[in-house]
This record gives sequence, C-alpha cells and structure tokens, in this order.
Amino acid sequence: MTTTFILCNNYEELCLKTSELIFRKLNEMLEQKNNLVIALSGGRSIVGVLTKLKNYTLDWNKIEIFLIFDSLLCTLFPIL
Repeated sequence: MTTTFILCNNYEELCLKTSELIFRKLNEMLEQKNNLVIALSGGRSIVGVLTKLKNYTLDWNKIEIFLIFDSLLCTLFPIL
C-alpha cells in the first residue's frame, strides 16, 4: 500500500484531485475484479469529493461505497 499526498490551494481543488485519484484507482481495480466494496471516512469533508466523483463514468452497479466513522475504528481497533 502506498501513501499519496495531494497538495492543493483550496477545498475545491482538493475535491477535484481526490475524486480523480479515486476514479483512476476504481477503474484499475474493476479491470481485475467484478465487484468492489470501498469504505470512505465519513463526515462533511467527503461530500465535495463524492459530488465530483458522481460525474465520472463508472459501472456503479459493481461498486459499493460505505462511510465509516474513523474515530470509532481507532477505538475498536487500536492497532490501526
């Protein structure tokens, strides 16, 4: 697993670049798998990314997206 840092000047640019990255990764994975399940950290900050992501052409019938509460994950799984 690699870490990607996205440097941006504002929230709008961050949402656009992040949605592009997620789109590329989803496309790559759909070439190898029939279905995908992804979990994204919830909250207000993800709304802009999802708003941009919905405009991409993907086979959304093959993708399930769940929102997670990352603070709770750290409590339940301290090793993360």
